[in-house]
This record gives sequence, C-alpha cells and structure tokens, in this order.
Amino acid sequence: MMSYLKQAFCKLLSFIHLSSRPKLTLHAEPTTLTFLDPKTGERHSTRLDTIISRCKSLTDYYTPTWWLASGHLATIYCTLADFSYDSCDYSRRLIQVPDGGSLALDFTPKITESDPIDSRPILVVLHGLTGGSHESYVVDILSKITKPKDPKNPDGPGLGWRGCVVNFRGCAGAPVTSKKLYHGGYTDDLRGHYYLSSSYLQLVYSRAMAKNLQRVVTRNRAAFEKTDVDFEALFENPNQTLYEFDSLATRVLGGFKSTEAYYRYASADQYALGVAVPLLSLSSIDDPIIPATSIPRSLAAENPNLVFATTEHGGHLGWWSGLFRPRRWVSKPVCEFLREVERADPSPRKHAETKPAQRDGKIPEIGDEMVTVVGREDVGFAEVATGAVESSGPQADDGLIKGL
Repeated sequence: MMSYLKQAFCKLLSFIHLSSRPKLTLHAEPTTLTFLDPKTGERHSTRLDTIISRCKSLTDYYTPTWWLASGHLATIYCTLADFSYDSCDYSRRLIQVPDGGSLALDFTPKITESDPIDSRPILVVLHGLTGGSHESYVVDILSKITKPKDPKNPDGPGLGWRGCVVNFRGCAGAPVTSKKLYHGGYTDDLRGHYYLSSSYLQLVYSRAMAKNLQRVVTRNRAAFEKTDVDFEALFENPNQTLYEFDSLATRVLGGFKSTEAYYRYASADQYALGVAVPLLSLSSIDDPIIPATSIPRSLAAENPNLVFATTEHGGHLGWWSGLFRPRRWVSKPVCEFLREVERADPSPRKHAETKPAQRDGKIPEIGDEMVTVVGREDVGFAEVATGAVESSGPQADDGLIKGL
C-alpha cells in the first residue's frame, strides 16, 4: 500500500517537474555478459538491458530535495554542507610513473597485514578538478561499496568491495615531481568550458575552479619554474576564468598548440567507442557546469556497452534527496549497477602483461624496479612511499573550494 501511495505521489510531482524517472539510452542490441561457472560448468548469460532493469533506482522515480531542486542550489550545497556523517580511512601508496610524476593512491579499507590486497573487487575512483579522496561525493560512494555484504539483505547497499582513489598530481597532498600538472580535460568535454562563460553564475563556477588551480600551482611552483609558464600573467588577474588558466598554464605544460587543441585532445567522446566493458554514465540535465548538450547519448547506438542515464534534477555532483537531511541519491544506482554487473560476471579480470612479469602473490614494494605494461613503456609505476589518510584529514583543508 505504501509503495503504491509513493508511486502515486511521485507521479503527481512529475506533473510539476519535481519527480521523474531517469531517461535511459542504450544500444538496440546491448552487450551480453557471459560467465562460465567453474564449479558446475554451466554457462550464464545476462544482457546489459536486463542488468539495468534490475537496478531499481534507474527504473524508479528520482525526487530531489524540493528546496534543492535547482541545479545551481544543488551545486552550491555541495560546497557548503556538512558531510561529517560519512567518512573513510585510507592507507596511502605514493607511486612514481615513467615520466617522473607522482600519484597518491588511497585505499579503503586500509591495506594492513591483517587485511591485505585480496581477491575482492576494487572500485577505482577518479576525482574531479583539484579534488581528491576527501571529497564528499567520493566518500559517499566508497562508504557504501566498502560496507560488508549483509547475508540477510543481499540487495542492500553493502558490496564488500575495496576502493582506491587515484589522487592526481598536485591534488589531495600528492606532490608534483615533474613539469606536468594534472588537468580536468581527461573528463571534461570541450563544450563545457565555453558554457562556463555563458552567464554570470557560470562565470562564478569557472572562476572558482580557476582559483583552485592557481592554488595548486602556488603550492608546487618550484616544479614549474623552469617551464614557459608566464607566472606574472597567471596570477595578475583575480577574476581569472578556467579557460584563461588553461590558456596560460595547462596548454603550456601539456605542450598543446592551442587551448582548443587541448580540449579536443582531452574530450572523452573520442574514447567512448572503444569502451569494451559495461559503462553507466549518469548525468543531470540541470548541471550548471557540464551542459546537457555535451552528453554524447548518440554514441550508445554505436557501442553496445554504453548506457546513458539522465535525470531532470541533480546539479553538478549533487543529486540530493530527502526533506530535511538531504543525502546523495546517486550512490544508489551506482551500487546497484556494480552489484548486478558483478553478479552477471564474477570471474576475475585478466592482468595486463607487465615487465617485469607479475608473479602470483607478489605485490611491488618500495625499492622494487618500475613495473611497466609490455608495449607501453609510458604506462607503469614504482612505489615510493606509504602512509595513512583520513577523509577529513589535512588534505581536505587546503583552502580549495570543495565539491566542484
């Protein structure tokens, strides 16, 4: 009865655009996951559209917190709210990559002698521009997928996985040890940068993100002193936009001929057709930072592994639900999708061939030689340090505007 009343209420709210089901875009013949049970020898096949149908949050109504139903309000709330109700404790592995740069990998639950790396799945999380493992949207997802499975509630939020956040160069305490600076172009679309200059509020977001990047450069300025970056021009404008920062710093450090060339190179669209595993893309139509026109939904018609889900509300990394104590809705479809993909094919993934060759049970340690992928000497790592980090630790309190 309560479920029926809830559906009726949501349908009523849909007439005033305060509730709606996510819009799904898939291939006409979605990919099929096949798993051969090693115990019984039985072959199990599950189509991607069947997996999606089992994700309740993707087929049910999403009703945003009514006083955060504006994309701008939902986005601003991400930067102002108190998220202390969620937390993660990490163990950090600092690695060096072939070009001399450094990345900080934060694992949760912590890697210890009593809880080492094992066969459980690992969710790799890439943060947003100048973000890190401390960001509320990162902690929200990881606090749920790392929760132990509940035998009495197999469809509950706990997946029993491990999480790994890749903190990029200069972010969340990761040092800058090369002349390259992390940039957001690896995830942002070309059109989004121009969109950020289309209105006053968009300019506010653009300037906030540029200010974050300026602070990252300031903290690591010594690493860039012998580059062609014009530091006087970079810091003389207190109202610098993201496009202006990219023109003065990112373009130069990345070796691009123009800022537009950098954006074209970094756009995710060109890689989407090569995705070979099920991929769920979640976007909000009212996102004030990434425009809805940049969502490449048409690519689903060409790649059967792609699923695009869009909601009317959510803002940028918000998706708040609940009346007086808003919580992120987005973690529900994410956890449901990951659970159903694992159920459809729980077989372990094959490791890439490496040099030196990976030995069973042997994990690279500090002092070992760099491990690279065979045929890709530019892809590899060597562990250089370890440590412990809390999601509310000092890397979260560095003067940066969080949540963007």
